[in-house]
Amino acid sequence: MTVTRPADLSQDGTKAVNSTPPDHPTHKFWALLKKASPGLPARSWARIVVLFSSLVLIKLLLLVRLSKHLFQIHWRVESPESNSPDYFSYYGFVSLGVLSLIIFGSRCRAAGIKAVRAGNLLVLGLGLLFIFLTFHVSDKNYIYPILSGVLDWNSLTPYLSLDLFFHPPFLGAWLFVYVGLYYLLVRTGRESWMLYLTAVFAGAYGAICLRGLAIYHTELLIIDVLGLVSILFASRARGKLNPAWLLAPGIWSLFFLAEILHGYAPEFGPSSCYFFILLSGCIVLFGLTVFLARGRAWGQSWNHLVFFYFSAFVLLANAYYPVSANYNRALCLGLEFPRYFADECLITGALAVCAALYARWRPKGRLWWLDICNLALIALALVDLRLCRVLNVRLEWDVLALGSSPKMMWRMAQPYLPGLVLALVVFSLVYFALVKFILRSAQGKPGKKDTSAPAYGFWYVTATAVLLGFLGVLLANPDKAKGSAGLIPAQAWPRRVPSDRSGARDAKL
Repeated sequence: MTVTRPADLSQDGTKAVNSTPPDHPTHKFWALLKKASPGLPARSWARIVVLFSSLVLIKLLLLVRLSKHLFQIHWRVESPESNSPDYFSYYGFVSLGVLSLIIFGSRCRAAGIKAVRAGNLLVLGLGLLFIFLTFHVSDKNYIYPILSGVLDWNSLTPYLSLDLFFHPPFLGAWLFVYVGLYYLLVRTGRESWMLYLTAVFAGAYGAICLRGLAIYHTELLIIDVLGLVSILFASRARGKLNPAWLLAPGIWSLFFLAEILHGYAPEFGPSSCYFFILLSGCIVLFGLTVFLARGRAWGQSWNHLVFFYFSAFVLLANAYYPVSANYNRALCLGLEFPRYFADECLITGALAVCAALYARWRPKGRLWWLDICNLALIALALVDLRLCRVLNVRLEWDVLALGSSPKMMWRMAQPYLPGLVLALVVFSLVYFALVKFILRSAQGKPGKKDTSAPAYGFWYVTATAVLLGFLGVLLANPDKAKGSAGLIPAQAWPRRVPSDRSGARDAKL
């Protein structure tokens, strides 16, 4: 006879079947869920995760369907020159940039003089390239006339000579003083302080010579949010951030950008060419810096700050050419993309709280009520998606009011019921299969492997998504894609129509 050990039993007392090894990725994912809510049992977490994933998938399909609407709503923007300068956000950006360079310099200094030289060369090269891209004459930068065929590359020489020596910002004088101080630090044996000097020069140059960038209100707010998150996580010396986590904000930003521009972008010309060259060049350049920093002592510190630097570089250097404000707005909306899932997070969060309270009240109670709620929410989301595909409208109260009686509603919905019922059956089977799969993956033996690294990257991406999504809820223009099918009818509940007497009195007043 064999003896069943307690370690071989699942949380429900049954024997664990097909338990996964302790270092499997599903255990890392399950460890993150336990850290996020230690009081919620596994069987409740599995249902919450499946619900949230289903709602997110349906919302992505809805966004693809509404691509033309999103382009029409968000592409037309006012010129940034007509906005009043936001010096508070701008000087906040300068302060965050200086602070991030100080943190990066302290990490490089602790790693040795070679790390200081490599880090300073990296920061100095990116800074000079950014300064060059911000040079402009009137409303055109130096590269756009070359791409449009008005000038050739030789014409850059007189313009750069003027910027270096004969009119503001007198960049040659800044470089002369910087090189002199660098030589002084080397001669006195204080070269390890070089990145601090670079931070001071960057802050002074930005505060004096780049104040014209203060007109980019939305861009600066987004950059400030990314800077706060990056500095907060970079200040933790023990935290290690895998560069793969940095792909998440980039992926959702590029997805929304492609969603807006696909099929509805203006004809490809010098403006589009400049934008895509700048964006792809920055992706390659900053990706190369992450690759070069891999395995070096200062690499982790750079990984924490690189997305902050990348976003600031792209959003502020993408200026002074036609349609630059439109492309910048699309990039900002792409970074604020998590705003579309605010209602989904609210719904799943409320259900998670209810499931936690229910688990405390009845630890061994069945969760049939949670399954019914989840399937009902998924069904509403599917109906909303189908309605958008057929009538190009969301499931609002005005749409529900079209059916004045249950008989009329039945006649209107009858042609679409077979496909909807089939979709609900398929989603129900997939729902229970995914719940069972997640529960099985959580029944493996807990491993001793440290999960701090994946949890650290997870919280970095979560903090970035939450803050950018909240900023998007406050700043972005409303569109049809915002909101969840479970909350839209309640949000659009019809107001009470005043009587004729009250309406006449208001009209008389």
